[in-house]
Amino acid sequence: MNLLATACENHPSGKFVKTLSAGNTAAPLGYCIGGTRPGPYVLVSGHSTISDSVYERLLAIPTLSWMRGKLFLVQLDTLDEQLNSNPLKELEGLHFDKTFFLPFCAMPAFTQDAIEQGYRSVLRVCTQLGMIDGRGVSLRN
Repeated sequence: MNLLATACENHPSGKFVKTLSAGNTAAPLGYCIGGTRPGPYVLVSGHSTISDSVYERLLAIPTLSWMRGKLFLVQLDTLDEQLNSNPLKELEGLHFDKTFFLPFCAMPAFTQDAIEQGYRSVLRVCTQLGMIDGRGVSLRN
């Protein structure tokens, strides 16, 4: 079990964080964050080098369970490895109000910038769609 999956299980709002998997593998495909409050559905995808850090930062938000709607976070590299097993079966039939990709950076010197940009992009989209109140979130790039 990876660090992020452990963080999901140990999160104070753990029941609002679900691990997405293909069922026949131990590697998580991503995570679904959201409570019982209705709202928009957002799909965010990215490579694990950036997405794991962005997702960990999101899990550190103490008011995560107050989110309206659901935020689906999918790891593209894990998804690519499991294409033969219909890995996104859990997402079939869902309508997403917004989908976007996290930035990708192959140069280690710029990885922290890409993580910060990805994290702020997720918060910005959630604020624009009314999923979070977004106090302190800049709506500009």
